[in-house]
Amino acid sequence: MWKTLEEFLNGHEDIAGRLILETVIENGVAARYLRVLGKKEIHKTVTALPLLHGDATMEIELVRHHLPYLTVLQEIDVLAPHERITQIVGLAVGKKILALPDEAKHPAAYAKQQARRNRLRALVIHLARGRRTLVISQKHVEDVFDEIPNLDAAHFGAIEGLDTYGNVEVLITIGRPMPSPSAIEISGSALTGKPVMVGKREKQQRPVRFKDGTERLLQCNGYENDTANLICGAIAEGGVLQALGRSRAVNRTAENPVEAFVILDDLTLPVPIDALVHVADVEPNEIDAMMARGLVPEWPADAARLYPDLFKDRKAADYRYRRDGRVPAMFAATSYSANGHTSSAGAYSDFGRTSARGEPNDAKNRYSYSAFWLTSMLCRFKVSGRGQRERRALLSAEIVPNAKAQIEAALGEFALFELITGDGRSSY
Repeated sequence: MWKTLEEFLNGHEDIAGRLILETVIENGVAARYLRVLGKKEIHKTVTALPLLHGDATMEIELVRHHLPYLTVLQEIDVLAPHERITQIVGLAVGKKILALPDEAKHPAAYAKQQARRNRLRALVIHLARGRRTLVISQKHVEDVFDEIPNLDAAHFGAIEGLDTYGNVEVLITIGRPMPSPSAIEISGSALTGKPVMVGKREKQQRPVRFKDGTERLLQCNGYENDTANLICGAIAEGGVLQALGRSRAVNRTAENPVEAFVILDDLTLPVPIDALVHVADVEPNEIDAMMARGLVPEWPADAARLYPDLFKDRKAADYRYRRDGRVPAMFAATSYSANGHTSSAGAYSDFGRTSARGEPNDAKNRYSYSAFWLTSMLCRFKVSGRGQRERRALLSAEIVPNAKAQIEAALGEFALFELITGDGRSSY
């Protein structure tokens, strides 16, 4: 304490960074304490030696507070070419947002929070698609993912050094560890010897770096104080990087790639990523629900009549078909030959979504949406009646035996119904 006080008295700072007066109430009695902060100095016999800094998450500017004369001679970037990282924004996943209040005391708030947790669970199931998956989130969110087949859940702060998930196919991180303002101020003051006050949280534009060398600005929340931002980022970004490291992406090959999704709305990563997407473009929607049921009609009007619980009317179905883009793309991949049979019935299995403007959206490409849960079975049909046109539908293997009856019950009696297999053969 006396050494720290001497440093302050002989220094040039107006406020002591490592001396803090605190008021603590114990048994109803307030007591004043002098809290002394500090850091251990590295002996000069060590600092005089050449050093290899091998920390995956430590910020070099923080290291300089321990090694002020450090000169970086070489930076080594380890590549992971068989890891694909997609950051998902637009979904708040903070600790308070997903916390469940007492249901008896706050039923409305409980229902609202539970709906958010259910939405997150549905998104995770959709991203995993049955593959071996590890989800890393805040501790109180882990139970959201209970009893999902082929999925393990863990939390920040309990995954450092774990080496048991090097074979997962999908890794999903949700949110980030975030230190409290007081913890940032104490850590920053102890490290720098100067008072670190976080100030107000404010909107800041930070660059997202992509693997193709481009950048895009993302609006994030940050502190006014630069040192506070540095410390906060080291903990938050470092926690996410630690989580991403559980898949051991640097050891992956073309035979066992890994797909990583970072659900994070207010922080950029210090490593380049492959795609930045909005949650509305990747979470399950009415089209996904329709695909899961195994019968996808070509026309939105037919979808509205087949699935009135998904589409309230024809206009709603038409909007979703155009906005999502996958169903038109799937049927565009099929074409009829001169004899009336399809010549490319299997091609639709590799189509992903497109953007609202109809342009390809890399965030929703084959890497995330290569599976439609459909076989190469196509059917064409025509409803009886004047002016009726022939149309088509895609079918899963499970729905094929009952497809005719299901479509007929919704649209009316058929004048024509034909199943077309992947080899172009027909059955009636």
